[in-house]
Amino acid sequence: MTDQPVQSIDVIDTFEKLRAELLQILSQLRHLQWQQPTACEGWSVHDVAVHLLGDDIGLLSSRRDGHHEPARFNNYAELIAWINYRNDVWVRAARRISPKVLIHLLRDTGEQEMAFWRSLDPMADGGPVSWAGMEPAPVWMEIAREYTEFWMHTQHICEGAGVIALKTPEYMHPLLDIFARAMPYTYRYTIAPEGSIVTLTVPEVDDSWHIRREGDKWRQYAHLDAASTTTVVLPADVAWRLFTKGLSSEKAEAKATVTGDEALAEPLFKMVSIMA
Repeated sequence: MTDQPVQSIDVIDTFEKLRAELLQILSQLRHLQWQQPTACEGWSVHDVAVHLLGDDIGLLSSRRDGHHEPARFNNYAELIAWINYRNDVWVRAARRISPKVLIHLLRDTGEQEMAFWRSLDPMADGGPVSWAGMEPAPVWMEIAREYTEFWMHTQHICEGAGVIALKTPEYMHPLLDIFARAMPYTYRYTIAPEGSIVTLTVPEVDDSWHIRREGDKWRQYAHLDAASTTTVVLPADVAWRLFTKGLSSEKAEAKATVTGDEALAEPLFKMVSIMA
């Protein structure tokens, strides 16, 4: 098999199914389950669901309708602080929304969002996906990013409510596939000999992702014939938590298997595949 660069990811059908499954889960929650705390500090299950609604409304308003809030940021840290403040204000105000109304609204915004994404050319230039690079990303990657954000918060809801989580390969593989697209950007300041290869492997989804040092850049591949300089094997449950800041680097390293040059593994344990 020859070297194979990574390809685009089409997650719309899976995204729609994920949204439908979340609505089914939410419709079956009891009152006390809605009030349970989650991994999102200070937020209950209800709060996280409200946050998802806010994400839908914000995306449709800005990305589809061109409606933007007046805001100024001087750097990335200020942008994140503003996003966190806005999210907190929204969640506090929306606590008056009942679960029944919330489910209805999530169904409506979800249908609108999926219709919007389907109306676009997935290969056209979209907005940047900041954790994968600052240049404009193709639309398919924007969609994939929104999928990962939605899955992550769906997981927070499931864990908080104490219900079975949506962790089958059908959902986990595209999640980890898009998370892995942060590897070249994460390693952008890592110097290594020409041809050095770092591989991330997740056994539960039966897949690996590779980056190779080529000139002054790291280029990503789905498959390489050459042997890896460094291989990091992570359980799926460790990988997604690590890349979303839900697990510390130290705890993730303790659960990982690293072979080859261990120094080249270190940046991977600091990789973040969300805006944080």
